Amino acid sequence: MTRLSASGRQAAEAAHTELITFCLMQITHTALSSPVRISTLAQERLTDDPVTYGVRSTWLGANPATEPFVFLGISYEWPGNFEGRPGETRLTVDGGTPGLIAALSTIHTPATLQMAKFTTADVNTPEPGQTLADMRVRLAASNGETLQLTAGWYPSWLEGPAHFMDPQSTPGLHFQ
Repeated sequence: MTRLSASGRQAAEAAHTELITFCLMQITHTALSSPVRISTLAQERLTDDPVTYGVRSTWLGANPATEPFVFLGISYEWPGNFEGRPGETRLTVDGGTPGLIAALSTIHTPATLQMAKFTTADVNTPEPGQTLADMRVRLAASNGETLQLTAGWYPSWLEGPAHFMDPQSTPGLHFQ
């Protein structure tokens, strides 16, 4: 099975338009020295050695000259509401650099994911209603070459220690 990035699929399906819709993502965490900026569009060549492509954007205060969004082969599912659960997005990073995959797969506390859809007409302004802010990365699995992330809006009590229904925390439920 051949995998295409979202921008690749859209370009193939909409061959008669010059506008391409793509996604920019930023992952932040206290364990990372700087945010991880990812693009699903290879708009321009960023470096020659190693050869990298990506998008230069000012989204989320990024400096286009020094902090570009690097193109990676990513497949993603835009979140939806399934049976009343919070919306989740699933990201699969194929062929990322080993350093990136190692850095993201060793994080044990939730990282923050910002994600938005853009068009090539304006790479600095997200499409209206197409921004997902402050999603927490909840699951990261890696096999060394592929990284799978699940992110969503989760209640903070899911991240803390377990709370039990004991007489101190729920006095009305316990009778002597």
